[in-house]
Amino acid sequence: MNDLKFSVCMPAHNKGKLIGETIKSVLAQTYTNYEIIVSDNDSQDNTEDVVKVFKDQRIRYFRNAVNVGFSKNLELCKERASGDILFLLSPKNVIAKDALLSMYNAFKLSVDIGAVVLPYYWYGKDVNIPVRAKALYDKEKNTVISIHDCPKAIIAAFKIVDNPSSLAYRKDYIDMPFHKDPFVEFVYPFASILKKHKVVLLKNYTMACPAWVYSGSQDHIVYKKSPMQCWVGMFNTIFYEPEFNALKERCIKDFVAVNYVGLAQVKNYGGFNCLIREIFQLTRYKKTNLFSIKFWIFSIGSLLIPAFFLKRLVVFFKRGVNTKFLKNIRLGV
Repeated sequence: MNDLKFSVCMPAHNKGKLIGETIKSVLAQTYTNYEIIVSDNDSQDNTEDVVKVFKDQRIRYFRNAVNVGFSKNLELCKERASGDILFLLSPKNVIAKDALLSMYNAFKLSVDIGAVVLPYYWYGKDVNIPVRAKALYDKEKNTVISIHDCPKAIIAAFKIVDNPSSLAYRKDYIDMPFHKDPFVEFVYPFASILKKHKVVLLKNYTMACPAWVYSGSQDHIVYKKSPMQCWVGMFNTIFYEPEFNALKERCIKDFVAVNYVGLAQVKNYGGFNCLIREIFQLTRYKKTNLFSIKFWIFSIGSLLIPAFFLKRLVVFFKRGVNTKFLKNIRLGV
Protein backbone atom coordinates (compact mmCIF):
# COMPACT_ATOMS: atom_id res chain seq x y z
CA MET A 1 0.00 0.00 0.00
CA ASN A 2 1.04 3.69 0.06
CA ASP A 3 2.30 3.44 -3.53
CA LEU A 4 0.06 6.31 -4.65
CA LYS A 5 0.91 9.76 -3.34
CA PHE A 6 -1.95 12.19 -2.81
CA SER A 7 -1.61 15.93 -3.25
CA VAL A 8 -4.35 17.43 -1.08
CA CYS A 9 -4.74 20.85 -2.68
CA MET A 10 -6.35 23.71 -0.75
CA PRO A 11 -6.97 26.84 -2.85
CA ALA A 12 -7.42 29.31 0.01
CA HIS A 13 -8.63 32.89 0.29
CA ASN A 14 -9.44 34.45 3.67
CA LYS A 15 -10.26 31.14 5.36
CA GLY A 16 -8.18 31.63 8.52
CA LYS A 17 -11.13 30.81 10.76
CA LEU A 18 -11.74 27.45 9.09
CA ILE A 19 -8.59 26.11 7.44
CA GLY A 20 -7.17 24.83 10.72
CA GLU A 21 -9.95 22.27 11.13
CA THR A 22 -9.59 21.25 7.49
CA ILE A 23 -5.88 20.60 7.94
CA LYS A 24 -6.53 18.65 11.14
CA SER A 25 -8.93 16.36 9.29
CA VAL A 26 -6.22 15.62 6.72
CA LEU A 27 -3.50 15.04 9.33
CA ALA A 28 -5.82 12.52 11.01
CA GLN A 29 -5.96 10.31 7.89
CA THR A 30 -5.28 6.59 8.15
CA TYR A 31 -3.59 6.75 4.75
CA THR A 32 -0.35 8.66 5.21
CA ASN A 33 1.32 9.07 1.81
CA TYR A 34 0.22 12.59 1.01
CA GLU A 35 1.23 16.22 0.90
CA ILE A 36 -0.91 19.26 1.64
CA ILE A 37 -0.61 22.12 -0.83
CA VAL A 38 -2.03 25.39 0.49
CA SER A 39 -2.19 27.89 -2.37
CA ASP A 40 -3.07 31.13 -0.57
CA ASN A 41 -4.70 33.52 -3.01
CA ASP A 42 -3.49 36.76 -1.38
CA SER A 43 -5.55 36.34 1.80
CA GLN A 44 -5.96 39.45 3.93
CA ASP A 45 -6.66 37.56 7.15
CA ASN A 46 -4.59 35.19 9.31
CA THR A 47 -4.69 32.22 6.92
CA GLU A 48 -0.88 32.07 6.69
CA ASP A 49 -0.44 32.23 10.48
CA VAL A 50 -2.93 29.40 11.02
CA VAL A 51 -1.26 27.16 8.45
CA LYS A 52 2.22 27.76 9.84
CA VAL A 53 1.15 26.69 13.33
CA PHE A 54 1.23 23.13 11.98
CA LYS A 55 4.79 21.80 11.87
CA ASP A 56 4.11 18.74 9.73
CA GLN A 57 6.66 18.61 6.90
CA ARG A 58 4.00 17.36 4.49
CA ILE A 59 2.37 20.81 4.52
CA ARG A 60 3.63 23.12 1.77
CA TYR A 61 2.44 26.72 1.89
CA PHE A 62 2.49 29.07 -1.11
CA ARG A 63 1.24 32.62 -1.22
CA ASN A 64 0.19 34.37 -4.44
CA ALA A 65 1.39 37.97 -4.63
CA VAL A 66 -2.02 39.01 -5.97
CA ASN A 67 -5.48 37.46 -6.13
CA VAL A 68 -5.31 35.52 -9.40
CA GLY A 69 -8.90 34.23 -9.30
CA PHE A 70 -10.23 30.81 -8.42
CA SER A 71 -9.55 28.93 -11.66
CA LYS A 72 -5.98 30.23 -11.94
CA ASN A 73 -5.37 29.31 -8.32
CA LEU A 74 -6.58 25.79 -9.09
CA GLU A 75 -4.03 25.65 -11.91
CA LEU A 76 -1.31 26.79 -9.50
CA CYS A 77 -2.36 24.03 -7.10
CA LYS A 78 -1.93 21.50 -9.89
CA GLU A 79 1.47 22.89 -10.90
CA ARG A 80 2.72 22.81 -7.32
CA ALA A 81 1.50 19.28 -6.63
CA SER A 82 3.97 16.38 -6.78
CA GLY A 83 1.54 13.53 -6.10
CA ASP A 84 -0.05 10.92 -8.35
CA ILE A 85 -3.56 11.90 -7.22
CA LEU A 86 -4.83 15.47 -7.13
CA PHE A 87 -7.50 15.91 -4.47
CA LEU A 88 -9.08 19.35 -4.24
CA LEU A 89 -10.20 20.24 -0.73
CA SER A 90 -11.84 23.53 0.12
CA PRO A 91 -10.25 25.05 3.27
CA LYS A 92 -13.66 25.15 4.94
CA ASN A 93 -14.55 21.46 4.57
CA VAL A 94 -13.51 18.40 6.56
CA ILE A 95 -13.03 14.80 5.47
CA ALA A 96 -13.57 11.44 7.15
CA LYS A 97 -10.46 9.82 8.65
CA ASP A 98 -10.53 7.06 6.01
CA ALA A 99 -11.23 9.43 3.09
CA LEU A 100 -7.81 9.10 1.45
CA LEU A 101 -7.81 5.35 2.05
CA SER A 102 -11.23 5.04 0.40
CA MET A 103 -9.99 7.03 -2.59
CA TYR A 104 -6.80 4.96 -2.73
CA ASN A 105 -8.78 1.70 -2.82
CA ALA A 106 -10.98 3.11 -5.58
CA PHE A 107 -8.04 4.16 -7.75
CA LYS A 108 -6.38 0.77 -7.21
CA LEU A 109 -9.34 -1.04 -8.75
CA SER A 110 -7.84 -0.39 -12.16
CA VAL A 111 -5.26 1.82 -13.88
CA ASP A 112 -8.19 3.05 -15.98
CA ILE A 113 -9.81 4.75 -12.97
CA GLY A 114 -9.24 8.41 -13.74
CA ALA A 115 -11.26 10.13 -11.02
CA VAL A 116 -13.12 9.46 -7.78
CA VAL A 117 -16.31 11.25 -6.71
CA LEU A 118 -16.91 11.87 -3.00
CA PRO A 119 -20.51 12.17 -1.73
CA TYR A 120 -20.92 14.88 0.91
CA TYR A 121 -23.34 16.60 3.23
CA TRP A 122 -23.81 20.06 4.72
CA TYR A 123 -23.79 20.66 8.45
CA GLY A 124 -24.83 23.50 10.74
CA LYS A 125 -23.18 24.15 14.11
CA ASP A 126 -22.02 20.55 14.56
CA VAL A 127 -20.21 18.58 11.87
CA ASN A 128 -21.89 15.42 13.19
CA ILE A 129 -25.39 16.81 12.61
CA PRO A 130 -26.16 17.07 8.88
CA VAL A 131 -28.77 19.56 7.72
CA ARG A 132 -28.77 18.52 4.05
CA ALA A 133 -27.09 15.79 2.05
CA LYS A 134 -26.40 14.72 -1.49
CA ALA A 135 -28.24 11.50 -2.27
CA LEU A 136 -26.07 8.39 -2.46
CA TYR A 137 -26.26 6.55 -5.77
CA ASP A 138 -25.57 3.17 -4.14
CA LYS A 139 -24.95 2.95 -0.39
CA GLU A 140 -24.02 -0.73 -0.56
CA LYS A 141 -21.00 -0.55 -2.85
CA ASN A 142 -18.75 1.82 -4.75
CA THR A 143 -19.97 2.34 -8.30
CA VAL A 144 -17.61 2.24 -11.27
CA ILE A 145 -18.93 4.46 -14.07
CA SER A 146 -17.91 4.78 -17.69
CA ILE A 147 -19.18 7.12 -20.38
CA HIS A 148 -21.00 4.16 -21.96
CA ASP A 149 -23.06 3.39 -18.86
CA CYS A 150 -26.67 4.40 -18.37
CA PRO A 151 -27.20 8.17 -18.19
CA LYS A 152 -28.70 7.83 -14.71
CA ALA A 153 -25.34 6.82 -13.24
CA ILE A 154 -23.48 9.55 -15.11
CA ILE A 155 -25.98 12.19 -13.99
CA ALA A 156 -25.62 10.93 -10.40
CA ALA A 157 -21.91 11.73 -10.59
CA PHE A 158 -22.46 15.20 -12.06
CA LYS A 159 -24.97 15.98 -9.32
CA ILE A 160 -22.21 15.60 -6.74
CA VAL A 161 -19.31 17.33 -8.51
CA ASP A 162 -20.75 20.81 -8.00
CA ASN A 163 -18.33 21.07 -5.06
CA PRO A 164 -14.58 21.01 -5.74
CA SER A 165 -13.96 18.95 -2.60
CA SER A 166 -16.01 16.14 -4.11
CA LEU A 167 -13.32 15.29 -6.67
CA ALA A 168 -9.99 13.49 -6.86
CA TYR A 169 -8.22 13.15 -10.20
CA ARG A 170 -5.41 10.90 -11.40
CA LYS A 171 -3.04 13.74 -12.23
CA ASP A 172 -1.55 12.21 -15.37
CA TYR A 173 -5.03 11.88 -16.87
CA ILE A 174 -5.88 15.57 -16.58
CA ASP A 175 -5.84 16.89 -20.14
CA MET A 176 -8.18 19.87 -19.73
CA PRO A 177 -7.33 23.00 -17.70
CA PHE A 178 -9.56 24.34 -14.98
CA HIS A 179 -12.05 26.70 -16.59
CA LYS A 180 -12.75 30.39 -16.00
CA ASP A 181 -16.55 29.94 -15.90
CA PRO A 182 -17.94 29.91 -12.33
CA PHE A 183 -19.70 26.83 -10.97
CA VAL A 184 -17.87 24.50 -13.40
CA GLU A 185 -14.19 25.49 -13.01
CA PHE A 186 -13.23 22.06 -11.71
CA VAL A 187 -15.81 20.07 -13.70
CA TYR A 188 -14.11 20.49 -17.07
CA PRO A 189 -11.12 18.21 -16.28
CA PHE A 190 -13.45 15.71 -14.60
CA ALA A 191 -15.78 15.52 -17.62
CA SER A 192 -12.82 15.14 -19.95
CA ILE A 193 -11.49 12.27 -17.84
CA LEU A 194 -14.92 10.61 -17.75
CA LYS A 195 -15.04 10.78 -21.53
CA LYS A 196 -11.92 8.60 -21.80
CA HIS A 197 -11.63 6.67 -18.52
CA LYS A 198 -13.71 5.18 -15.75
CA VAL A 199 -14.56 6.99 -12.53
CA VAL A 200 -15.66 5.70 -9.14
CA LEU A 201 -18.58 7.07 -7.15
CA LEU A 202 -17.94 6.28 -3.48
CA LYS A 203 -20.70 4.70 -1.39
CA ASN A 204 -20.06 6.70 1.81
CA TYR A 205 -20.29 10.33 2.87
CA THR A 206 -16.62 11.20 2.77
CA MET A 207 -16.68 14.99 3.11
CA ALA A 208 -18.71 17.53 5.10
CA CYS A 209 -19.30 21.16 4.14
CA PRO A 210 -20.52 23.94 6.49
CA ALA A 211 -23.85 25.30 5.29
CA TRP A 212 -23.43 28.63 7.04
CA VAL A 213 -20.13 29.77 5.50
CA TYR A 214 -19.95 32.40 2.75
CA SER A 215 -19.15 30.86 -0.62
CA GLY A 216 -18.32 32.12 -4.09
CA SER A 217 -21.89 31.44 -5.18
CA GLN A 218 -22.94 34.41 -3.02
CA ASP A 219 -20.85 36.85 -5.06
CA HIS A 220 -22.99 38.76 -7.58
CA ILE A 221 -20.11 38.76 -10.08
CA VAL A 222 -20.44 35.02 -10.73
CA TYR A 223 -23.96 35.60 -12.12
CA LYS A 224 -22.70 37.80 -14.93
CA LYS A 225 -23.04 34.63 -17.01
CA SER A 226 -26.00 32.32 -16.53
CA PRO A 227 -25.11 29.43 -14.17
CA MET A 228 -27.15 27.14 -16.39
CA GLN A 229 -25.29 28.37 -19.45
CA CYS A 230 -21.98 27.63 -17.70
CA TRP A 231 -23.05 24.00 -17.31
CA VAL A 232 -24.47 23.77 -20.82
CA GLY A 233 -21.27 25.25 -22.19
CA MET A 234 -19.24 22.63 -20.36
CA PHE A 235 -21.30 19.76 -21.79
CA ASN A 236 -21.14 21.24 -25.30
CA THR A 237 -17.39 21.76 -25.07
CA ILE A 238 -16.43 18.35 -23.71
CA PHE A 239 -19.03 16.16 -25.40
CA TYR A 240 -19.05 17.83 -28.80
CA GLU A 241 -18.88 14.67 -30.94
CA PRO A 242 -22.16 13.42 -32.47
CA GLU A 243 -21.82 10.10 -30.66
CA PHE A 244 -22.40 11.92 -27.35
CA ASN A 245 -25.41 13.97 -28.48
CA ALA A 246 -28.00 11.78 -26.77
CA LEU A 247 -26.08 11.68 -23.49
CA LYS A 248 -25.41 15.41 -23.58
CA GLU A 249 -29.06 16.25 -24.18
CA ARG A 250 -30.15 13.91 -21.41
CA CYS A 251 -27.71 15.49 -18.95
CA ILE A 252 -28.86 18.99 -19.84
CA LYS A 253 -32.57 18.15 -19.60
CA ASP A 254 -32.52 15.91 -16.53
CA PHE A 255 -29.73 17.55 -14.56
CA VAL A 256 -29.08 21.15 -15.61
CA ALA A 257 -32.61 22.23 -16.54
CA VAL A 258 -34.28 20.99 -13.36
CA ASN A 259 -32.48 23.13 -10.80
CA TYR A 260 -35.55 25.04 -9.71
CA VAL A 261 -34.20 25.54 -6.18
CA GLY A 262 -31.27 27.47 -7.65
CA LEU A 263 -33.65 30.23 -8.74
CA ALA A 264 -33.75 31.57 -5.18
CA GLN A 265 -29.98 31.85 -5.11
CA VAL A 266 -29.94 33.62 -8.47
CA LYS A 267 -32.55 36.11 -7.24
CA ASN A 268 -30.74 36.70 -3.94
CA TYR A 269 -27.26 37.30 -5.32
CA GLY A 270 -27.61 37.87 -9.06
CA GLY A 271 -30.65 40.13 -9.05
CA PHE A 272 -34.00 40.27 -10.81
CA ASN A 273 -32.67 40.45 -14.37
CA CYS A 274 -30.50 37.39 -13.82
CA LEU A 275 -33.51 35.55 -12.41
CA ILE A 276 -35.57 36.30 -15.53
CA ARG A 277 -32.70 35.08 -17.68
CA GLU A 278 -32.43 31.85 -15.69
CA ILE A 279 -36.15 31.12 -15.89
CA PHE A 280 -35.93 31.57 -19.65
CA GLN A 281 -32.99 29.12 -19.76
CA LEU A 282 -35.00 26.53 -17.85
CA THR A 283 -37.73 26.62 -20.49
CA ARG A 284 -35.27 26.86 -23.36
CA TYR A 285 -33.49 23.63 -22.51
CA LYS A 286 -36.50 21.74 -21.18
CA LYS A 287 -39.77 22.79 -22.73
CA THR A 288 -41.75 20.41 -20.52
CA ASN A 289 -40.89 22.66 -17.56
CA LEU A 290 -43.80 24.76 -18.77
CA PHE A 291 -46.08 21.94 -17.61
CA SER A 292 -44.29 21.36 -14.29
CA ILE A 293 -46.08 22.58 -11.15
CA LYS A 294 -42.77 22.58 -9.28
CA PHE A 295 -41.19 24.82 -11.92
CA TRP A 296 -44.00 27.36 -11.65
CA ILE A 297 -43.97 27.33 -7.83
CA PHE A 298 -40.27 28.13 -7.69
CA SER A 299 -40.38 30.57 -10.60
CA ILE A 300 -43.35 32.59 -9.37
CA GLY A 301 -42.15 32.39 -5.77
CA SER A 302 -38.70 33.70 -6.69
CA LEU A 303 -40.22 36.48 -8.80
CA LEU A 304 -42.71 37.69 -6.19
CA ILE A 305 -40.93 37.17 -2.87
CA PRO A 306 -38.63 40.12 -2.02
CA ALA A 307 -34.93 39.21 -1.89
CA PHE A 308 -34.51 40.23 1.77
CA PHE A 309 -37.24 37.76 2.79
CA LEU A 310 -36.10 35.09 0.33
CA LYS A 311 -32.63 35.17 1.86
CA ARG A 312 -34.13 34.47 5.27
CA LEU A 313 -36.03 31.53 3.83
CA VAL A 314 -32.79 30.19 2.38
CA VAL A 315 -31.09 30.51 5.78
CA PHE A 316 -33.97 28.61 7.36
CA PHE A 317 -33.67 25.96 4.64
CA LYS A 318 -29.92 25.61 5.21
CA ARG A 319 -30.52 24.89 8.88
CA GLY A 320 -32.47 21.92 7.65
CA VAL A 321 -34.72 19.47 9.42
CA ASN A 322 -32.94 16.61 11.13
CA THR A 323 -35.10 13.89 9.65
CA LYS A 324 -34.62 10.19 10.18
CA PHE A 325 -32.71 10.07 6.89
CA LEU A 326 -30.25 12.75 8.04
CA LYS A 327 -29.83 11.24 11.51
CA ASN A 328 -28.33 8.13 9.92
CA ILE A 329 -25.67 10.12 8.09
CA ARG A 330 -22.14 10.46 9.47
CA LEU A 331 -18.71 11.06 7.97
CA GLY A 332 -17.41 7.81 6.55
CA VAL A 333 -20.84 6.17 6.68
